[in-house]
Amino acid sequence: MGQASSGVAINIRAELRAEGLSDDEIRRRIFALDQPGLLVEDMTGLEPQMKPFAQPMAAVTGWVLEKPDRISLRDVVRNAKPTVLIGLTAQAGLFDRAILERMAANDPRPVIMPLSNPNSKSECTPADVCAATKGMGLVATGSPFPPVTRDGKPCRMSQCNNMYIFPGVGLGALVAKSSKVTPGMFLAASRAVSGLVTDAQRENGALLPDMKEIREVSFHVACAVAREARDAGLGRLLSDEEYAEVIRKAQWEPRYYPYRPGPIGG
Repeated sequence: MGQASSGVAINIRAELRAEGLSDDEIRRRIFALDQPGLLVEDMTGLEPQMKPFAQPMAAVTGWVLEKPDRISLRDVVRNAKPTVLIGLTAQAGLFDRAILERMAANDPRPVIMPLSNPNSKSECTPADVCAATKGMGLVATGSPFPPVTRDGKPCRMSQCNNMYIFPGVGLGALVAKSSKVTPGMFLAASRAVSGLVTDAQRENGALLPDMKEIREVSFHVACAVAREARDAGLGRLLSDEEYAEVIRKAQWEPRYYPYRPGPIGG
């Protein structure tokens, strides 16, 4: 469980806590794995960021395992029946056909997010997900992949790119003149991005807004972050409308002018 995967898990935990779940309830919903397999409480050498996600032994008692001394990803997918699978392992092909088919058995529309990059280290490809889930899997990757079709129809995929979050977070924090960037601001940013996915886009399998809408996405993220800073007592006391106006004005508008070099030595 490296820095990237720990950050993802910590933010998921923060969102679930904000929705009212207790720490025990959250632990039962997040199954974290590292090289030795599923994190469990009796493991030695767990790093501090891993400990909140280690499962109590009682939670895995009775599981059917491939090997008695290790709980593998395949074991977790079969016994815990997760509906979302997130990979930040840099292990190409880790999400194999059997695992993806089991995810499809767990949920009619499983969410599969092979986020490792470059593509050569992705846990699976969108084509793998499309084939194993019969086109029903919801996919977000860490790098761009070529389009995929099934029976002549496109299998929709999203690219989980940092640009959806970080430019807007920075802009919102700067405009608000916040003294720091908090986990709450990142939660506000992620909710803003999610809220921009339309019902029609979700029906077509999109997990994120279209990349061509990134400027508008950044605007809404910045507004959400600025409001969160204000409400947390860290930002300027402007109204929602005032923040929207200031952020619109603060957004950089790139302009490219034609350039014709003059004569050499002229």
